Amino acid sequence: MISPPHTAWSIQLPFGEFLVKKAYVSASDVLDALDYQRVHKKTLGAIMREEKLMKPEKILELLHDQRYRVNEFKLGELALKRKEITREQLDYALTIQDKQKMSLGHVLVQLERIDQASLDDALREYTLLRGASVKSVIL
Repeated sequence: MISPPHTAWSIQLPFGEFLVKKAYVSASDVLDALDYQRVHKKTLGAIMREEKLMKPEKILELLHDQRYRVNEFKLGELALKRKEITREQLDYALTIQDKQKMSLGHVLVQLERIDQASLDDALREYTLLRGASVKSVIL
């Protein structure tokens, strides 16, 4: 079996930087996509409401306290500390939040900064450089 070519930058280069280096997209496109990911991430409070883990009024109360009283806690930590949810419920909500995150490639296609065929080509090239299977790459 022939080993894939490795260069110092290819082994640890994030996918967004790879796309820019190979001129699939611009640096501005990647930054726009990263901003989009951050803005469109569903909040933990919204997930807890949708999953009926807490009543909306209680979530609002915690958000208020988090902002104006106990600024050092994240919403989930504060809900846990006040025994509004269990560790299992918090872990469940955090898992949902993590699964709903869109990949950088998906966002770039959605923003029409790259077409799906070019993204597929870039992903194949990227995975070859990293010596990984296409399924194992997290974008």
